[in-house]
Amino acid sequence: MNSYETVCFYNEMGYKVIPLFFQTKTPIFKNWNTKYDCEIIKSFFQEQECHLNYGLLLGDIIDIEGDCFDSNKHIDELLKDYEHPCFQSKKSKHHLFRSTIKNLTRIVIDGVEFRGHRHQSVIPPSTHEDGQKYEWVSKIYHFNDIPWIPKHIEEYIRNKISSIQNVKFKNKVKPNHTSLRCPLCAKNIFINKNRLAKEMIFLNSQKIIWSCNKCRNFDFRKEIKHYKFQ
Repeated sequence: MNSYETVCFYNEMGYKVIPLFFQTKTPIFKNWNTKYDCEIIKSFFQEQECHLNYGLLLGDIIDIEGDCFDSNKHIDELLKDYEHPCFQSKKSKHHLFRSTIKNLTRIVIDGVEFRGHRHQSVIPPSTHEDGQKYEWVSKIYHFNDIPWIPKHIEEYIRNKISSIQNVKFKNKVKPNHTSLRCPLCAKNIFINKNRLAKEMIFLNSQKIIWSCNKCRNFDFRKEIKHYKFQ
């Protein structure tokens, strides 16, 4: 198949494929991860006479990949009881699953990479920079037939994402400040400890609602009253 036939085949299988520069992982379009137009993509492939690589847009599909021999072996063992699409790149095997983890972009845990939204994976029949071909080591599944990620792995990813976000949140708190999270919009609110008492006296005297600057409809004094600074 030529490039146009290849992208048409993938589109018919329910995949979102974007053009990459030949023998690279680099997308050709600038806004490749924000808007996907199947017809524009197919027209682009049809007009090109040069060789191209193919990138699979991730998000509804996630890619699980090991970065070394041991992590690849661990993934194979972990997923051996689950039939799923899988292809081989130069250094590792890529395992594809459907997913509803909306906040997964890219995380690496113990040498295992999980990629989702705002990312793409180079897929067969692309060519590595050294000339080696990407190859499917399983049948090519239609999107609707790709299995959902196993529940225990999904929970593992969600917990890791949550713990990473909590660490980032704590690191944002400046010295001599504390923080609260708005229960309505989940926005992080940072409070200067030294000014807090004076601000509370003023707000109470003026009967002003102490609100976050996003939703502006929640009185944080109720939260602060029972909040113990660390």
